[in-house]
Amino acid sequence: MKVGFKRALMGLAALVVLALGALAIFLLTFDPNAYKTRFEEFIYERYQRTLSIEGDIELSMFPRIGLSVQNISLSNPGNPDDLFASIDSARFAVAIWPLLSNRFVVDHVAISGFKAWIRRDEQGDYNFRDLFEGTAGPPEPIALSPEPAPAPENEPVAGVMKEAFAQPLAEGGVRPVEPRKEAALHVDIAGLELKGGEIHYLDVKRAKAARLVNLQLNTGRMTFDQPFEVSMRGALQGEDPLADATVEIQALAKIDPLLETYSAQKLNLLVSGQVGPLDAKTLALRGNFAYNGYSRMVDASGVEMLVQGATQGERPITDLNASLTMPRLKIDQTHSEFNIERMSLRATGGLPDKTFDLAFDAPRLSISPDAAEGEAVAGTVKLEGRQSLGLKLGMNGLGGNAWNLSLKELKVDGSLKNGETLMLVNMSTPVQWDVINEKGSFSAIKGDVAIQDTEEPTSTFEFPLIGSLHADLVKDEISSEINAVLNGAPLNFNFKATELSDPKLRFALQADMLDFDKLVPVAKPAPAPEAPQGEPAAQAEQAPDDKKGGQAPAPDKAAPPESIDLTLLNDIDVAGTVKLGGLNVRGIEARNVNMSVAAREGKLSVNGISANLYEGSLTGALTADAKNQFTAQLDLKQVAMGPLLQAASGSDRVSGVGTVAVNLKTQGATVPALKSGLAGSARLQVRDGAIRGIDLNQTLDQVGQVLTTVLDGEGPDLKTGFNLGNRTEFSAFDTSLAIKNGVADVQKLDLRTQLLRVTQGKPASIDLVENRLNLLANVRVVGAGGGEGQPNLSALRGMTVPVLVSGAMAAPEFRVQWKEMGGSLVKGAIERGLLDLVERHAPASPAAPSQPVKPGASGPTGEDAVKSLGKALKGLLGN
Repeated sequence: MKVGFKRALMGLAALVVLALGALAIFLLTFDPNAYKTRFEEFIYERYQRTLSIEGDIELSMFPRIGLSVQNISLSNPGNPDDLFASIDSARFAVAIWPLLSNRFVVDHVAISGFKAWIRRDEQGDYNFRDLFEGTAGPPEPIALSPEPAPAPENEPVAGVMKEAFAQPLAEGGVRPVEPRKEAALHVDIAGLELKGGEIHYLDVKRAKAARLVNLQLNTGRMTFDQPFEVSMRGALQGEDPLADATVEIQALAKIDPLLETYSAQKLNLLVSGQVGPLDAKTLALRGNFAYNGYSRMVDASGVEMLVQGATQGERPITDLNASLTMPRLKIDQTHSEFNIERMSLRATGGLPDKTFDLAFDAPRLSISPDAAEGEAVAGTVKLEGRQSLGLKLGMNGLGGNAWNLSLKELKVDGSLKNGETLMLVNMSTPVQWDVINEKGSFSAIKGDVAIQDTEEPTSTFEFPLIGSLHADLVKDEISSEINAVLNGAPLNFNFKATELSDPKLRFALQADMLDFDKLVPVAKPAPAPEAPQGEPAAQAEQAPDDKKGGQAPAPDKAAPPESIDLTLLNDIDVAGTVKLGGLNVRGIEARNVNMSVAAREGKLSVNGISANLYEGSLTGALTADAKNQFTAQLDLKQVAMGPLLQAASGSDRVSGVGTVAVNLKTQGATVPALKSGLAGSARLQVRDGAIRGIDLNQTLDQVGQVLTTVLDGEGPDLKTGFNLGNRTEFSAFDTSLAIKNGVADVQKLDLRTQLLRVTQGKPASIDLVENRLNLLANVRVVGAGGGEGQPNLSALRGMTVPVLVSGAMAAPEFRVQWKEMGGSLVKGAIERGLLDLVERHAPASPAAPSQPVKPGASGPTGEDAVKSLGKALKGLLGN
């Protein structure tokens, strides 16, 4: 017995020595680098990716399997030159004994120089998706031989999640969750250390790119379904969007890939620097977060978010301070549950021309398939500046369930102040939403709008409105009907929007009377005092180039003109009709207004314009496009010009019955640029009217009077300022303009009165950019006058008097051009016997007694006659 046991023990010892010897020989002779090619082929066969291991693999077998490798790279699928990830060096060790019990225990993993290039393509798929979706078949064990083995045939095998989603839904639309299956192999990593990492991200679909560099990552003991500590730090960089910020994260993480559950407890995220438009002094996020990919559930608690800094862009924000607190948020899409508790949002900051203050509170909301209930939700928005806005939002009476939600009341109270104008809005409506059929409505909108003048509280414009709005997302459309009462007159507005992802809007507006000035009032400047009768209007309307009284004070530096941006026309498709019994726009009144409006493919067209306008009619069309090109074709027929100009400009410079044809086009990004680019033509025909600001008959009468000072064909400087008290009545006034680069050339001027005919001379232009005139009017006397209420122009009959009209169009000057007409006028005056008239009134000279005129002798002629006439006229003035 003892001998047998002894022999057995000796045999066992011999076997152990033999095994240890064999293992020693294997460790001494085993070369892991002989399997690099096999590893590379295995990766290519499984994922169609190219694995490259340039450095040597160092391996130790006992008591742990230790592995150290350098210079590893992995390509994207199907392209060996398109790099997906690379590692400068990696080192880890695997315990041998736990492998006997299906446990993969890894010592601390150290990775240096990790780089990854993550890409999202046009379809929204990521370039690492194939690494996590399962494979074409189970991996074939790697043979312990350096010779390559034949590749296994690919067989389609569904993954765990695909099987789960293939199961039918249980009652209530809830997908059953199977008990957790034990993994065939437990992974346990003592810790991970990553240094010098880089992650590059490219979103081809959205044309965005960013990178996380200088990445440092440390974790505690990692195993599935067990929490472990994570600490990460890096620098976020990018050009589109712009990014240059530091990122720090600490959390207690837990992952379970089998059930797709992920959580980050005690999360502390800190970001400082530029992230897109946000320049963050501080961006902090704290709380507990969990996500279940299988049930698509998000569960968060103790959430706190703080943002301090500023934003850039077209509407930059300064001194931004925003905070969000939320003790509980749960969204479970599988079970159709939504819960929120005591959510509070606050934000303040400064915009370029105002400050804002935002507050939003949701005490408790709970939505489930059984019921929907909650407390009232309230929010406020305040804007303070040149324009002030106050808005209060309220939602109460949440009811129904997760499939059919309802609100007893959605209420909006607001006020908008612009200058001295205050607009008040009070609206409310019940709300319903059918989740399954994706259909809902604001079933009974009602409200009141009031517009007040704060300086005149009694001047208030109010109108009530009622209506409804319906949405059907299955049909992909929204429709609405609004009815209001304006000034006792009804207004109806209907619209329908289809293809909501790229909406097409169709509308119809119909009203008995629409007073646009009351709906959108503008601050009106104080009217300039009108000069008394006979007093030059320059006292009331001073011309900018008036040099009297010395140099005018330098004006304040003007603000740059606001730009006009019509690029919105590239993105909208709107068409509709407008029918108005009456319309008042900026003081201009029209009746029976009709037009059709269309905005699509970057162009706005207003066609079929027709209206009754100041005892006449208006027809025409207008266009504008996204490149800021404008055209206007307007025809006015038999219009009372005085009331029209009074309404449009505040002054009836021209009265009478007129016909106007305008054909204009221009392009520019600002109003001054539009004026500078103005081109086209304009024609005006007015009958039986008057021009205010100058009395040509009076001016010609003064010309006759100043002949008394004529000397050598020249006369004194005779000019008169613009005076609204003066009038020149006419029977016909025709003019045509050719406009180019904002300057109108007067191609035709024909003004006819009982005594005068006026035509254009040179220069004859109107600068529409600077609002200045430079027009020479040739005034020819065709009648003698002298009747009751008429000046006596018999001395000038048949003569042409040039009058230069120049200066600002608001208050031009009228100057007689003596050098252009003096000599011929004097000669004609002599021929008409003015010399005899002067001699009869001239005083006798004491130094030279008068000599009798010989019978038959003629009066003085030529230069002597002119000089004699001048001396005699001077003597006459002396009387």
